[in-house]
This record gives sequence, C-alpha cells and structure tokens, in this order.
Amino acid sequence: EDFKGRVHAYINGRNFAFSYNLNGGENKFVQPFGRMGGRYLVLFALCDISVREIGVSEIGYPVTKKELSFKDPLDQKIYDVAARTNYLCMHSHYEDCPWREQAFYGMDAALQMKYAYEFFGETTFPRENLRLFYSTQREDGLFELCAPSEIGTTIPSFSLFAAMALADYYDFSGDEKFVSESRGAIEKLLDAFAKRLDKGLIARFFEKKYWNFYEWAEDSANADQLSKAPRDHLPKVYDLTLNCMFIYAAKIYNELRGKNIETDGMKKAARETLYVPGKDAFRLSNLSEKMSVLGNSLAVLAGGGDEKK
Repeated sequence: EDFKGRVHAYINGRNFAFSYNLNGGENKFVQPFGRMGGRYLVLFALCDISVREIGVSEIGYPVTKKELSFKDPLDQKIYDVAARTNYLCMHSHYEDCPWREQAFYGMDAALQMKYAYEFFGETTFPRENLRLFYSTQREDGLFELCAPSEIGTTIPSFSLFAAMALADYYDFSGDEKFVSESRGAIEKLLDAFAKRLDKGLIARFFEKKYWNFYEWAEDSANADQLSKAPRDHLPKVYDLTLNCMFIYAAKIYNELRGKNIETDGMKKAARETLYVPGKDAFRLSNLSEKMSVLGNSLAVLAGGGDEKK
C-alpha cells in the first residue's frame, strides 16, 4: 500500500472509488455491492460534514470450514490463511483476488475450486461457476477471458484450465449429470486446439484477440521477439506450456469420458522439438532457449519425462 498523502484508489488506469452526493440535512446510505473489496474504507468530503456512523458489513458465501488440527503451528497457520483467502474469493463467482479486480478467470477459479473441495466440502458453488464459465464459449471454441463478459481478448491456456476443472469436480462430487451436460462445450474446446496441430504440435494462437499468457515471468507472458512482428508474417511458434497443458487436459478428459484423444504423436514431437539433452529439460518454445520450472513441471505431468530418471 502507498500512503503518501492518501490511500490511492486510482491504480494503473483503473479507479476503485465511487462517489455519493449528499443532500442538506441527515443522509442515510446503505448499498449492497456485489463486487467491492478492500482493506481500507477511506472517505473524502468536499465540505464540512459530521459522520455519525460508517462501516462495511462482510457477506460471504455460506460454507463451513473443515477445522483441521496440525501439530506444527506453521502448518496450522498456512491452512487457516489459505482457507480464509479461498473463502474471501467466493462471492457471486470465484474471483482472482478478494481485493481489487475480483474477476472470474478460468485458471484462478480452477485452482480455487480444487482447494475449496477440501476446505469446505461443498460442490454447488463450483458447479454453478463452471456452468457460468462454459456458457461463455465463443465461436472459436474457447471461453471468454472472464465470465460473464464479452471482452474480445482471451487467454487460450485459461480455457484448458476450465476444462481440467471438470475432472476435479467429478472426482469430488461424482456428479455424472453435470459432466454429461458439459460434454459438448469441452469437446468443442479440445477440438479447437487439435485443429491447430502442425508438425505434431499445437501452434501458438497468434491473432490479436488472443493473449498467450502462462505465468508472470519472462517469455511466458507474450514478452518475446514476436510481439512487434507483422502478424501476417509470423513464424510458427510451439509453446511448451500450451502443448503440455493440452496433452494433460486430453489425458484427464479421456479418463473422465472414456474418450481416446490421441496425444502420443504430440509427446514425441515435443521431445524432438523442445527437449534439450545437455540440460535434461525442455525449453519454453521452439524460438526460445529459456526454461522454466512451470513449463518442465507440466512436461512431467504430460508424460514427457524420461522414465529412467
């Protein structure tokens, strides 16, 4: 937080404040906000006023935390803080953070759901979140950047996270009905990725309406030599993260629905194109020599590792 002069409500082009016009005399104002969060309530008045009472009432989703006990105090604190943070991100939908943006993204929600099953043992909220997210499917087969919205730009990898979340939901709930209901959206999504296969790998989504984001790290957030290149002359780019995520998503969907989406050819192509023998690791793309822990962790999950090591 920055307290130089005042608490800043206007951050990076976004204003998180609101205004209220008073009438002369006594004013009473109560407003339920669906998306309002913060650590501070700051009031700026343009004239002299007398404040009798001001405050915020917290309203959260009705769940009960599983009270687990750990011998190690640090383990206990980690569990309690993690459960509290997860709870704060549950309102009308899952939120990427309980403070500022509060948007419903596929990746953030998929991870929050996975932990919430163990924290709260509840399935209605994640099911309805998944139903909402799948309802935003676009003509290209991907889901909107966040739901509900029509933004125009989306993150392809986040759509895959939303697909993987269905398997997590089924593992905890056993809800075959909802899995069947979601089948069409997930298969349309996976087919959209499969159609981009080129030389055994899925080529990066290069049009302006896509943001190839994977993690806040160099070479994983579109920060590469292609960002300023003419888009009609771009070379094919094969990102390790995107390909491994598709392989993994196809694997768990095959197990979930008894399908047979073939990915052995992709694993072979990834090893031939992206594996660096001298480093015993995968590079982030065919145009980069950079490597990351996330990318190689996904490679292991996708079955790209050497079983002898």
